[in-house]
This record gives sequence, C-alpha cells and structure tokens, in this order.
Amino acid sequence: MTADERRRKLVDGTYGENLPEIAERIEAIVEGVFRDSAGFVRGAVNLNTLKPFTHADVERYPLAEMYTRNANIPWKLKKLIMNYEEADMATGDYLMALVHQAAAADDREIRRQARGVFEAICALCDNAAATNSLGPGWLPKPYGGIRDVSEMCETSADQYTKITLALELYARELANKRERDKAHRLIVSFADWWIEHWYTTSYFGRCLWWWRHNSPHGTGWLLYILALAEDITGEPLYGREFELLWEFREGLLNVSGPSGNSMNLGVETAVRLWDLKPDHREFWEQAMIANWDAVRALAAPEGYVVQGSPDHRITMNTGPRVACSAAAILPWLDDADGTATWARDYMSRQSRAEMFLVDHPDTEHVRPGFWFHENALSGHYFTAWLHAHYKLARYAPVQGEKR
Repeated sequence: MTADERRRKLVDGTYGENLPEIAERIEAIVEGVFRDSAGFVRGAVNLNTLKPFTHADVERYPLAEMYTRNANIPWKLKKLIMNYEEADMATGDYLMALVHQAAAADDREIRRQARGVFEAICALCDNAAATNSLGPGWLPKPYGGIRDVSEMCETSADQYTKITLALELYARELANKRERDKAHRLIVSFADWWIEHWYTTSYFGRCLWWWRHNSPHGTGWLLYILALAEDITGEPLYGREFELLWEFREGLLNVSGPSGNSMNLGVETAVRLWDLKPDHREFWEQAMIANWDAVRALAAPEGYVVQGSPDHRITMNTGPRVACSAAAILPWLDDADGTATWARDYMSRQSRAEMFLVDHPDTEHVRPGFWFHENALSGHYFTAWLHAHYKLARYAPVQGEKR
C-alpha cells in the first residue's frame, strides 16, 4: 500500500461505532495526514489529495478578489493560506488533548508525543524571535511552515489563545522544570509583545485594534494573557494593564454576532480567568454562561453549526469547538451530567470526513473571496475533537469506557 493509499484509507469511511474508536481513528489521521515534518499540525489539507494545497489546486481563484490579497505575507503564499491558517490553534488543541489523555492513562508514549508537540511550538516561537522583525513574543501564522517565518506578519488573538492555553496546561501538568521555565518565558514574552504594540496587529491588510474589537475571543485573550503573566511573574505592570483593559470587559459578553470559534475561546479564557482573577468571578461565570448558551443554540443535531441569517445560511463544521466549550464549562452548569451526555452524542455524529471540512457540504452560501475553503479538510477540527473527547473522559468519565 502506498503512502497516498494509507492516507486515503485513514480518512475515508466511518471512523468508529463509539467515541473511543473514533478517537483512535482521529489520532491516526492527525499523525498520518496533518503533522508536518517539523511536528506542527497543519491547519488544513486538500480533501482530494490529502496533502497541502498547491498552486495548481488554487490557480483558478482570482487573487485580486480574495480575502487574502492584502495579507502581510509573501505573495507566493496568499492563495495557499489554508495549509497553515489555523495551524497554531490546531497544534494548541492537540497538545491540550495529549495532556488530558496522559492524565487519564499514565502512558510514556503519550507523554513523548506531547513533548514533541510542545517542542514544535517552542521552535515556532524561537524562530520568530530570531528571524522576524516583530521580535520576541510574536506568534505568526506559519504559512510556509515553522522553520521559515521571517516574513510571516499575520496573526490573530485566537491563535495566541490556543497556544497559550496549551503552554500553560503543559507547564502545569507534564513539564519538567526546564520545560516549565521555557513555557513561562514564552507566555510572558507574549504579554510583553501585546503591551508594547498596544494590543494591535496587522490583519489581512488592515490595522486591527484588538482592545476595541468587542468580541469574546479578542477581549478574552487580552484579559487572560495579562492575568496569566501577572500570575507567573508577580510584576505589577501586568496588573495595571489588566485594570486598563478591564474597562472593555463587556466584549466577552458580545455573543450576538461572533462565531463558534469566538465563543469557544470566550468560554476557555473565562474558565482560566476564574482562577487567575477570583475577585471577578461573578463576571467570569456570566461570560462563560453567555458564550455557552449562544454557541449551544447554534449547534445543529446533525453535528455541525448553523450561522448567519435565515436567508443567508452558513453551515460550518465547528461542532468540535462546541464540544470543547461543553467540556470546559461543566463545573458551572446545573446539569453537568446531561450536558456531558449531550456533548458525547453530538460528537458521535462527527465520524466521517464531511464533518471535518471547513465548510460543511450543505453550506448554501460561500462568502465572496473565501473560495479557498473549498475542499479544505480541517486539521484543527480533528484536534479540537480530540481535545473535547479527552477532557470529557477526564472530568466526566463514563464507567467502563476505554480512555
């Protein structure tokens, strides 16, 4: 059997009859299809080839009309962004999945895998600090892979959030002292970078002021990284910055327009802020519940998410992100057992390739300029599924179920 045939056999068909079987298959897909030679998880591959998109794959798209035309990256990569657009989040969710899996099963191989993912994240950060003009603390979307990021000047709050959540969790649960110190240095460098750049980044040709973005993921990220840096260092600088941005906290509650991605990040940052800033627990719980209720309402029983207006329906396969939110918020819900059962049933419907495409095949409207979503099989949706599965297995286990 050729390598291409092996990949096709992994991805095609139904992944299993129960969640442990599906998890085993998805782990093999992540390792066999999405992990690159540097150990990072690709954001997506072409469903038709199960390989990264090539220029031939996207030649028909007119760049002048694409959302990426003004992206602050090399020209040759502007049509190929799906290969690594969500790679930071994909890799962060994968590391968190492995940490939770290791907690449930003291397995040396799982720990070895987690260490490899941690080292890949560190390599990306170190390469950016050494070669990119934006310097230490810059976490780029590595469109050309993590070894060549000198000209990668795009990022987003969501990429930083998943990487930081993963670094923090790994440092707390699996790291040795050297790794823990490294993770903490990176986290603090993130905080310093955002402070020094006044919480502003380039975003596909425009200046994005994240502190006034008024979204769960934008607001949640900034409050989380400042609170975490203060917790790690004890330095009052981060506390003062936190108090400045506390004035914009209502963004965490703005769930009228954001996506399942934004609300998942709103839940996960608010969960961590519950511990980091206990004086504001009433607000953090309000934010968790607001984001959870909103994203749960978008979840269709088929396993995907429906967004948009009634006359402009968009079907997204962000169901695994909804499951991540469910797994994170259980301690704050009155019916935690019922929610865990619902989440498992919901995830059981995500058991074949069509449920991991960026846009579900039933999507009626493709946004102009976003044609690069076509045939994009999402590495991030696979790793988010694993993150949700192993967190549920750890904190809401089913008696007798293999972990």
